[in-house]
Amino acid sequence: MNWFNEQYDQTCEATPILVHPSRKIEQAATLPKGSRIITANELASFRDSFRDFCKAVANLPGFGTTSEVSQLLAKYELLGTRLLNKYAAMPIT
Repeated sequence: MNWFNEQYDQTCEATPILVHPSRKIEQAATLPKGSRIITANELASFRDSFRDFCKAVANLPGFGTTSEVSQLLAKYELLGTRLLNKYAAMPIT
């Protein structure tokens, strides 16, 4: 996040995501503001959704139109906030 904040101005937003075995954070740990955690179960679910999305795009003629790809991203919940809400949870302190 330090790198992101140095490279981009205040008009840009980022969500720090950690892949971690547990949503429970050790007491001495300090996470960046707004951090989200992806556990093994959510990572497997994300992987499966992404794989299914890739297969669906590959089956479209010419890999599909912008509209078709957008619809598939929505279908597999791989867009912005929906992606965060489905696969990345708030840490437990």
